[in-house]
Amino acid sequence: MFNIGLHYFEYRTRCPGLARVPDRHRSLTGKVVCIKPMKRSTILEAAACIVAIGLAALTGCGPKPEPVPEAPPEEEIVTIERTLEVARAYMDEGRVGEAADLYERVMEEDSRSFEANLNLGIALMTMEDARHENERDYARVREHFRTARDVRDDVPGPHFYLGMVEFKEKKYSQAIESLEVAARLDPGNESAHEMLGISLVAYGSEERGKGHLERTLKINPDNAVANLELGKIYEKEGRYESAGMHLERALAANPNLDLATYLLQRIYYNLGSYDRAEEMCMRFLRHYPDDIQSLETLGNIYRSQDRTDEMLEVYEKLTGIRPDNTTYWSPLVHHYMEQEDYERARDVLEDALEENPYYAYGNIRYGQVLLHYGDESLDDGDTMRALNLYGQAKLHFEKAKVDDRYVSAAFQLIDQANGRIDKASSR
Repeated sequence: MFNIGLHYFEYRTRCPGLARVPDRHRSLTGKVVCIKPMKRSTILEAAACIVAIGLAALTGCGPKPEPVPEAPPEEEIVTIERTLEVARAYMDEGRVGEAADLYERVMEEDSRSFEANLNLGIALMTMEDARHENERDYARVREHFRTARDVRDDVPGPHFYLGMVEFKEKKYSQAIESLEVAARLDPGNESAHEMLGISLVAYGSEERGKGHLERTLKINPDNAVANLELGKIYEKEGRYESAGMHLERALAANPNLDLATYLLQRIYYNLGSYDRAEEMCMRFLRHYPDDIQSLETLGNIYRSQDRTDEMLEVYEKLTGIRPDNTTYWSPLVHHYMEQEDYERARDVLEDALEENPYYAYGNIRYGQVLLHYGDESLDDGDTMRALNLYGQAKLHFEKAKVDDRYVSAAFQLIDQANGRIDKASSR
């Protein structure tokens, strides 16, 4: 065991300061950092989500640390032990940049210091994680973890952190090797099996990955990450009930797991649990109001339940977000045509065809609207206007023939338009 001065809790745990961490600083792994000194915490207890160290602590949004001794002036930091003591205090306070400077000073005297290499790697990884994704460089981080591993290869921590870095760099086979050592050295460690399971799934070894994720849940059934990952796998396999069970557990452990909410809306829709699916859609849309999948699922739910007004509202929003997608226009067009609301149908169809001139169903329906208005004009005695509208209708029917599904209907409607033209011309 080794005192690294960092301790992690999941959101749901007893640490009251976690409530102050804003959503944008919460990671999808379901863990945030609790800045709390631990006298004998294991290294792997600190490993679940290193990203959160800087995000929660550096922004001042995370829990406040317990009081630590004030660091002495620089001229008083004269021994390695004293330097390490101050560096630990800085790490506990989230002052990782200053801690890194002190660990580097230690390494000027002892380049193979286990503690300095390990914690400098943690500090540097935290700072790299805070950068934009395409600006991150973990080369130095990796070297410090390797040095710590070489000094103490019987300790799981360096293997774990090295595996984490390799996973971040998408070097999955190397990550698996490192994490297997960590899990072997500490077989009961939840985080080791969790990270190993995720790495195996990313590498394409889903069955082995599932084994380690299930091992994680034997250690802690409420582990949000393992439940989320298993839910994703089972959803992909079409095992919706199992997927739903794991994703609900993930969401119970961490209500901020948007991905779990996102997947559950589709799972419940496929299971026919429309009320629960609607609940998940609305929950997700509160944070992502323009999300296409959530709106589509919601629209389908309303159609299946004959909730017409709500359905129309959803599809009108979808056509505003993606006017080029004709599948969002069709429910609106169908509804207004069935209701014989030709004025509203015409407005919707004109907007749809402006974006999609060869939208076959739209051309069929718009041609029918024009036939309707042509008939009205003919009844009113305006033959020229009627002939003009019939001619336009034929053009739209011709455009619909580009889609094989509407060729037969288009020919029939062209015949109807020609019949009307002959009738109007004979007057």
